[in-house]
Amino acid sequence: MNRAVDPDRLLVVQVRPDDPLDPQTEIVAISCRCLPVVDVTGHRAVAAEILFDPGNQQPAAAYLCAPDRLRRDILDPRRIVSMRPYRA
Repeated sequence: MNRAVDPDRLLVVQVRPDDPLDPQTEIVAISCRCLPVVDVTGHRAVAAEILFDPGNQQPAAAYLCAPDRLRRDILDPRRIVSMRPYRA
């Protein structure tokens, strides 16, 4: 079943790259969920699980997205720079 994607409900997640010489990237997320995590040193933090359509990162209007196009990632909390509404 296709998923309805509404640009008014999207989030822009700014992510720090693994390589510090690379530029920061922005991912337009359809949904975001906070996950409690513990790193190898025992430090507690909050990671973000995001669902996004890598094929449409600048939607101008609502559209239907096939589930097989969606990608789910869990972002390391140290890589998350900011989150904001897609349409502010």
